[in-house]
Amino acid sequence: MSKPNSFEECVEQMHEVAIAMGRLAPLRDPIANAAGEAIAIEMSAGQLHVLMRLGYDGPLHMGLLATRIGISLPACTRLVDRMKDEGMVLRERDTDDRRVVLVRLAAAGRRYFEQIDASVLLKLSGLLSLLESNERNQFVAILQKLHDGIAEKMAESLATAERTS
Repeated sequence: MSKPNSFEECVEQMHEVAIAMGRLAPLRDPIANAAGEAIAIEMSAGQLHVLMRLGYDGPLHMGLLATRIGISLPACTRLVDRMKDEGMVLRERDTDDRRVVLVRLAAAGRRYFEQIDASVLLKLSGLLSLLESNERNQFVAILQKLHDGIAEKMAESLATAERTS
């Protein structure tokens, strides 16, 4: 693949590489793919995302959890209810506002999260090992820059929405 000359060519080349990578492995849910290898139980992608969010972020109220995993509040409630029945999460009332339901990992959920997170780190290590040291550093710096740009745009969008409502 040749080096792109323009922004549009770069976008097209990125698109082509993403399509080619999708032929090598499913890109739809890389966390679920990595997690499936880490744990010995059958778990849906939604359950895996709940475990990962709660593991990384700590207890969350139901609405924020739904937002962070990208599903509706009713779907999140059903998912959390099933996970509670399976002993993976706990639902608790917020001590500051009894109307708010907080979801947190139960001991079994914490163990699954730790196994899944270790598997994800192993996969990332394998991917980064394909790059030279300077390329790894550049790649991580670029990912951080993308994160920061996305976060800034989201904050601007939220501020605009708040001003107009």
